[in-house]
Amino acid sequence: MKQIRLGIVGSGIAAHELHLPALRKLRKEFKVVAVCSRRVAKARSFAATVGSWVEVESSLEAMLARTDIDAIDVATPIMLNNPTAMAALRAGKHVFIEKPVCVDLQEGRLLASLARRSGLVAMTGENMRYRAVVDRARKLLRERTIGQLRSFTWILQSHLKTSNKYAQTHWRQRHAYEGGFVFDGGVHNIAVIRRLAGNVAEVNARTVSVNRRIGEIDGVYMELQMKNGVRGAVNMQFSAPLDTVDQLTLVGTKGIMVMLGDTLLISAGRGPVSREVFKDDGGFQAEFEDFHRAVTAGGELRSTVAEGMADVAVFLAVFRSAKKGRSVSV
Repeated sequence: MKQIRLGIVGSGIAAHELHLPALRKLRKEFKVVAVCSRRVAKARSFAATVGSWVEVESSLEAMLARTDIDAIDVATPIMLNNPTAMAALRAGKHVFIEKPVCVDLQEGRLLASLARRSGLVAMTGENMRYRAVVDRARKLLRERTIGQLRSFTWILQSHLKTSNKYAQTHWRQRHAYEGGFVFDGGVHNIAVIRRLAGNVAEVNARTVSVNRRIGEIDGVYMELQMKNGVRGAVNMQFSAPLDTVDQLTLVGTKGIMVMLGDTLLISAGRGPVSREVFKDDGGFQAEFEDFHRAVTAGGELRSTVAEGMADVAVFLAVFRSAKKGRSVSV
């Protein structure tokens, strides 16, 4: 098995708490060689956490100039994901890019075009596409366990206080991209919806702002018309001072499925309700395994740049719809 020599750009929450635990489980597949960050002190602290052999680079240019790095893990603030990935591809490195892969479709198209021309692997790091519970729901839908899918409803409700570690991130508070936390977190949910219900054709949405200390927008309600005729609704609120709710209900012609976090409830026909529980790390290990396979053996990725762009396109349509007060095409 070929080991990929990896450079990590960024030393924040995503690098520390999401990527590193998965990479530690995949030591045969990946070796972290170097890290860099806008703040060198943070990069040094992160490198020490990873291992004594990890070197610290003071700039992205120095990192990309190294010949002992095969791929770059881009775990930067959202507005830096795309330019960092573009620079890495130009330097001849494969890239794993934490979602969202772009903040507008123009920069996404430039990235996709560069990746095609380079022949390198460019992957959107969208862990939700790799969650076991999502895979199971997709399989049951394809097998028509609940008949033909007709509609879905997703209720997401949480109370993101200003003391929350994500809310305390300066670049999230003063975000240089549209949508704030709704965009940052919501692309995860759009990725799941598209994987289960297909591509979105039209959106009718309204946004709300309750607590501007965590960003410009902290809630959205959207009605989605899918290209295959399925209809759905998503109610996402980050400033709801109530118990956390995360429930996706999928309604078919012969039954329903309900996804509650890592639990799946299935009611088909008149039989009893079945309950399946899936324990994984949120899909992070599986997505890095897919990246390793694509780099070392070739083949199609599950989470391509195009898939990441399609998720972003839905949210850009959400914001257009909210501003115009009417439905818009994606």
